[in-house]
Amino acid sequence: MRIFLLMGLILLLPQLSEAQNWNQKKDLSGQKSQPLNNVSKLTSIEKQALQTRIYDTDEVTALRSLLSVFQNNMYENVNTDSVLGLITATLPYEAIVESEEKAGQRMAAGMIFGIFGTAMVGGYESGSVNRSVQATAEKIGDNKTSVRLVLKETKQVFKGGAFGGGKHETIESDLTDQPEIYQNLFEQIDKEIFVRLNR
Repeated sequence: MRIFLLMGLILLLPQLSEAQNWNQKKDLSGQKSQPLNNVSKLTSIEKQALQTRIYDTDEVTALRSLLSVFQNNMYENVNTDSVLGLITATLPYEAIVESEEKAGQRMAAGMIFGIFGTAMVGGYESGSVNRSVQATAEKIGDNKTSVRLVLKETKQVFKGGAFGGGKHETIESDLTDQPEIYQNLFEQIDKEIFVRLNR
């Protein structure tokens, strides 16, 4: 009996060590990475403030700047509606890691290029991750445009048990618990608008 217990402990040690190492790692901003399923504590008004910027430019310049930023960040399936001032796009999973690095963020544990798998004590976790964006540009005055970005990340997870079985789970996030991602995009929009206005 003791032999079996000892063998089980030996098999679990690498997984325990890996989990401990992950907890000790920090992202580029110096903060511990947050799991994707963390629920943002922001109110709806606070979220809208995080997702919105006002620019001293016209609506067309704002939309063209948004389009350039999304293209520069490898967004795909880009759709525009100039009448509504709306742009929608999806970020392919190959580009999510690069996008996170630009924002000074780490991906959630085990998430690599959209298809991930990570060992857990007593089981494993695998699945996929997808991200999309909806951007609006609305004229609010003479040469003033309000730009709002709404990101959505969907994680499909399968958590398997060590002895079979498991469960599927869908986790959605608007990423407002990671404001650096929004800040990074708005900084790029700032630069793009500046370049367009100073050509």
